[in-house]
Amino acid sequence: MIYQRLSSGIFKPAIAVSHRDNEYGEAGFKLLLSMQERHFWYRGRHRFLLKALDRFMPKACSQLSAIGPGGGVGG
Repeated sequence: MIYQRLSSGIFKPAIAVSHRDNEYGEAGFKLLLSMQERHFWYRGRHRFLLKALDRFMPKACSQLSAIGPGGGVGG
């Protein structure tokens, strides 16, 4: 996949990403969300990532509302 770097420094796919129902049914996303909210592995992972971002991201980036670590579905 080819990415473009925006003036903000954020990389965006050159071609829009779309959901492919034939590969993964949309109904499964509710299950993934529920699992990520409760499962110890995801809870620990989220805590680790938030602390790392707080420590290493420049304070100038505090205005960002989202970050995509590239974890794929549920990532």
